[in-house]
Amino acid sequence: MKNSAELYSKILLKYLQTNKGDLEGVKRYSDLMFLFNSILATTKAEREMYIFKV
Repeated sequence: MKNSAELYSKILLKYLQTNKGDLEGVKRYSDLMFLFNSILATTKAEREMYIFKV
């Protein structure tokens, strides 16, 4: 699973750099990684709250 995550991360970074330029592509990639991590953290917290309520 880790290898596929790394592979798709590299693909996304290359795609963004190709379409947005090197610096803007890296910035967009960083923003997306922050967004993905925020969504995962929120989902985890909501799941834990749901389990706690039940």
